[in-house]
Amino acid sequence: MFSHSIYMYHHIRGPKWMTTTPILSFYAMIGVAMFFSITGFLFWGKVSKDDNPNWISLFINRFFRIVPLIIINVICIVIVYSFYAWLSERNTHISYDLIYWFDFLNNTKKQFNGISSAWVATAGVYWTLVYEWGFYFSLPILWMLGRKNRSTAFTIGLIFLIIYLLPGLVQQISFYVRPFAFLHFVIGMLVWEVKNKIIISKKVADVLLLFSVGYILFFGYKTGEAVYDTSSYINFFIFLILLLLSKGADLWGVLKFRIFVLLGEASYSIYIMHGVVIFTLLRIAQYLNVSDRYIPFLFLVSYVTTYLVSIMTYFYIEKPFIFHGKKIVKLYVKNERD
Repeated sequence: MFSHSIYMYHHIRGPKWMTTTPILSFYAMIGVAMFFSITGFLFWGKVSKDDNPNWISLFINRFFRIVPLIIINVICIVIVYSFYAWLSERNTHISYDLIYWFDFLNNTKKQFNGISSAWVATAGVYWTLVYEWGFYFSLPILWMLGRKNRSTAFTIGLIFLIIYLLPGLVQQISFYVRPFAFLHFVIGMLVWEVKNKIIISKKVADVLLLFSVGYILFFGYKTGEAVYDTSSYINFFIFLILLLLSKGADLWGVLKFRIFVLLGEASYSIYIMHGVVIFTLLRIAQYLNVSDRYIPFLFLVSYVTTYLVSIMTYFYIEKPFIFHGKKIVKLYVKNERD
């Protein structure tokens, strides 16, 4: 969010998608890598030891967890851009290309209202959902190859393939996606496999977590900028941080404070909604000719607004649809048994 606000500011004033604070971009990459790793941890944990996972239930739950907020986000973007087009006397006709914006499986976001870079209002975050769904769709294959007693060896083997063999393959074959990004899902899978095999006290875990986070914040950027590079040792710290969290590390109770718990619960809403909120406020500031000296204050307002909007979308969009998804799954399971 902090990184994207800088990018958006320069795009609106430029217009050029750029940043003057690359270290914030580095932190954003770390956040995405952790996001992928947590997904790998949670969902490999769900299926790896299951004799017969209910894949239909898993995908129904994922649909109701992810898609409703995407639809709300797209509707907000359409409203904002339609109003912006009207104010700037652009074409306000919305073409059929808008249907691509509701496609939650890929990152094809075409222009509408004559605005070629309309994707900016998403803050460019939709690309990660392509990898999320890719991982979900790969789970049945991963389960067949590495279930039960083979799971740990299989996961270590995957890491070997991605780090040592995939770079050579990428030089020969053009991929639709960046395959190296899947390393972080596998890191999460590995954490699930080893978390019960490693004994560590909570005190030691808290100290190591503080050291790991501190190292990434203050020293990591200088020597490990390419987070998505398989050779980056930052990947080790991502593994270590997730492992320590799975062992109960909470920085002596700080991470259990209600504010952090709430931010964690609303993290998906923050991730999806921050683009349109910040974009809207920056466009309003541009329309009102707000001086650049007030931009830091505007950023602060946009962050607070994002948190408030995200908490609302979490409670009134995410949670209700998650609940409905679980009801549908229960109904499906009941009918399947009957």
